[in-house]
Amino acid sequence: VINILKNKSLYSGFELEIISDFMPKTGLGGSSILSLAILKALSILNNEEVEDVNLINEAYKIERLDSKIKGGWQDYISSIYGGFNWIDLYQSDFNINRLVLQKKVQLELENNLLLVKIGRRKSSGIIQSKKIEDYKRDPKSKINNFKKIRNLSLEMKNFLIKGELEKFGKLMDFSWKLKKLVNPSSTNKKLNRIYLNAKKNGALGGKILGAGQSGYLLLYINSKNQSELISNLSKKNSNLEFERINFSNDGLNYWKIF
Repeated sequence: VINILKNKSLYSGFELEIISDFMPKTGLGGSSILSLAILKALSILNNEEVEDVNLINEAYKIERLDSKIKGGWQDYISSIYGGFNWIDLYQSDFNINRLVLQKKVQLELENNLLLVKIGRRKSSGIIQSKKIEDYKRDPKSKINNFKKIRNLSLEMKNFLIKGELEKFGKLMDFSWKLKKLVNPSSTNKKLNRIYLNAKKNGALGGKILGAGQSGYLLLYINSKNQSELISNLSKKNSNLEFERINFSNDGLNYWKIF
């Protein structure tokens, strides 16, 4: 927040109040969302028209470069545009293609996804740094796994568009295995144990959100099996919390009250 204010020319005083539905350091991209929201609010306060792409670039610069918080572009893009998107990321640019899903497919997907709150993780920067170190030690195998992840993403996109959600859910499992190969630091014994128990109780697939180790585990499990899964996982891990998902097609919203 301090670096955001340092980068802005402000012409009047203001009070900034921050309200969030989830805790920081849980892998949901909260810091990126917060950066965008504050930058948008300040641009409105200054009567400035800022294009979405420029807002993303400014937030990235402040958080990733000035504040030295390691991470990518994806959280900013998803927060600005909302909905379902295919995002091509390049070294210094990105391209967005909107995915059009049938309403019944979106509702079924929403109903079959479950968030499992495990707890707060350590700094994502530490996990990302280990990922970079692993890459430098064996770049060829890492690049090969990145290619597998991209190809898998294409398959998952096609299953989404066609409404073949069970196949989509099973590929989430394969995606999580590839993520662990790319960055072994993204998981730990506790997370592996919870995920294995989830699969034994009906989950087709899942993945940890964000950098990993803790935060939120996203599971794909048919809604009719969710009550049993929640009951069985809670018996072994009483601190777990379970939350539903609601998709938004709007992205960043704002309004004036003055």
